[in-house]
Amino acid sequence: MVWYSLFVSFGFSGLYAGTAYIQTHRFELAAIIGALAFVAFLVSFLFPLRLYKFTNADVAPQAQTQVISRAAVSSAITFALNIVVWFVLGRSVPLIEELYMYTLITIFIFHGWAGAIASHVVYLQQTKQYNSNQLVAVIAMVTLILFVLILYFITLDWAIPRDAYIHLRDLTLITLVLVGFGRAVYLMAHH
Repeated sequence: MVWYSLFVSFGFSGLYAGTAYIQTHRFELAAIIGALAFVAFLVSFLFPLRLYKFTNADVAPQAQTQVISRAAVSSAITFALNIVVWFVLGRSVPLIEELYMYTLITIFIFHGWAGAIASHVVYLQQTKQYNSNQLVAVIAMVTLILFVLILYFITLDWAIPRDAYIHLRDLTLITLVLVGFGRAVYLMAHH
């Protein structure tokens, strides 16, 4: 979990630093925003795990409550980061668009799919309370949705000549999404 958290935190810190630099053209501020993002993401991955614990001896509703609490605290931390970044960098429309995209990806892929859902599925598998056919169907459906979304956004962003920053941002986001998705599938498949 630590290596995964470090990798994702580093990836998002680069995205936030790049966004800050594009918005302000100030390297120092971009470095500060990148460092702030790194710390916030690292805390969002590691702190809730220590705060909300459960074991296989706990009943399913209690385990689910802990899993949802983890996701809520993690999401709140990354949402707060985006609010701080938005206020610091000047509250522009292009900035809010990028921060909104980062927030959605973080909450749904990392703290939702690879966080809460994967943790609960692992709990259900270890306590013999799951149906493998349903799990395969959900993984297949989410894979298809992500594949279509990635293709759509690549086509949308790359159809118009833009700065190299946009293409680098897209490739970094796609890589991070695939890492988060891959981790979730790995956890669910290797219980």
